[in-house]
Amino acid sequence: MALTIQEAAEHVGLTQSAIRYYDRKGLLPHVKRDKYNNRIFSEDDLIWIKLVKALRENDMPIEMVKEYVTLTAQGRQSLKTRFELMTTYQKQLEEKLDRDQANYITINRWINHFIKVLNDNDLSEFPKNVDKNFPESIKKTLRFDEDK
Repeated sequence: MALTIQEAAEHVGLTQSAIRYYDRKGLLPHVKRDKYNNRIFSEDDLIWIKLVKALRENDMPIEMVKEYVTLTAQGRQSLKTRFELMTTYQKQLEEKLDRDQANYITINRWINHFIKVLNDNDLSEFPKNVDKNFPESIKKTLRFDEDK
């Protein structure tokens, strides 16, 4: 089976531009060209595209995807290295998740503050209202202490 880039894009749910980009970046190791230099895709190529798509949907950086694809093309001998690459990326995701969770908590505190402010008519304008109207969790991020 030989598919055009348009057909491949429809099969995998990507744009033609995305597939071209992945090919230019070396993420699709076996894509062939016809006599007019158009890309033609096999079923195996579609599987490679889906692999790249899955990794990118998980926010894996292009360079890391390229490394993973290169290792995968080497076959079984690279399993340990691929495992290490994935566990490294998992750790990066865990660190990002921790940061995102902390950011979510902070934003949630601000939202709760705004709910209070919206229901209180006796408020000073920012920044004069920091000590008076803000919860302690927000005050500590807004204070200027020369001791620090």
